Amino acid sequence: MMKKIISRLILPIIAVITLLPTASMTAEAFGNTAQGFDEDNIDLCKVVDDAELFSDEEEEEINELIQDTASRLGLYISIYLSGVKRSDYDTDVFSDEEYDREFGRDTDGLLYYMDLSGSYSAYDRISRSGKAILIYKGDYIEEKMLPSIFAYLPASGEPIVADQIKRGIKKILDVIEEHYREPGMFDTYYDDYTHKYIYMKNGQTRVARNKPLGYIMIQAARFAGIGAIIGIIAAIITYFSVKAHYKFKPSCNPNVYVVRDRTHFTRRDAGSR
Repeated sequence: MMKKIISRLILPIIAVITLLPTASMTAEAFGNTAQGFDEDNIDLCKVVDDAELFSDEEEEEINELIQDTASRLGLYISIYLSGVKRSDYDTDVFSDEEYDREFGRDTDGLLYYMDLSGSYSAYDRISRSGKAILIYKGDYIEEKMLPSIFAYLPASGEPIVADQIKRGIKKILDVIEEHYREPGMFDTYYDDYTHKYIYMKNGQTRVARNKPLGYIMIQAARFAGIGAIIGIIAAIITYFSVKAHYKFKPSCNPNVYVVRDRTHFTRRDAGSR
């Protein structure tokens, strides 16, 4: 019984081991379009004051804060202050395209889009690229990061004051740094639009169409786990099925074959006659 269970458990494990070399070869077979982060381009990190709130001196001060944070984290960072009202969908598209215009596609960084149109339904968004997608997950941004930032920004429809926005930008940078963490080998993101996987390899961002090794290992582990569970269940079902089919009789006591009234035992000790 145990041999059957063990054999069923071994098969999925063998499948996982067999897949790993192929997965590694596959990972090297496709081009990598990641551009990463270049410290020489740190001047690209800045505030884009489309709402025309700040003077040149104030912008320079804010840019210095942004660039210091960007340099420490190894991420491009931009704060876009929009004075134009856009729909939520248009904001999503615009912020992604604006990031690409400022830093290029498949680079490591993020853009904070701040809606300062004065609308009663203001909509802010964090657009991410490359490594930043692995660091700042969508649900985490909505549930943790944005709520703490909104506490420092004017509510929808409230007057917009430059000093408050400046404090809000500082808070944005603090939150970005506070929630930064290095992605692990199993952190993987699949882009439905570009059909590419974003992941880390040897400390570098990769953006490619192949499935990364970490992703394949997770899938293989899930397959192995499911296979093991199915194997155990099948073994248990087989055991009880066989047990129900064969009705074994209990073993007999050897004493039933002994006729008591006709059986006599004699003992002879050494030296006796």
